[in-house]
Amino acid sequence: EKDFAKSFPLFKKGCDAKDGFFCKYVGDAFANGEGVKKDAKAAQKFYKKACDLGDQFGCAFADVKK
Repeated sequence: EKDFAKSFPLFKKGCDAKDGFFCKYVGDAFANGEGVKKDAKAAQKFYKKACDLGDQFGCAFADVKK
């Protein structure tokens, strides 16, 4: 079973280290309310950051072309 409350800080740490893969998953957590309170605005922020760091899935979710 997944424990999003425990994994979220690890994903956030990866994102803070400028890894777009982890930023996309932080966006997913906010989008789905997994481990954190659901927050569409925060999700978009992390999807955009993921995209800016070169993660194509982040770009798709941020609706940004790169």
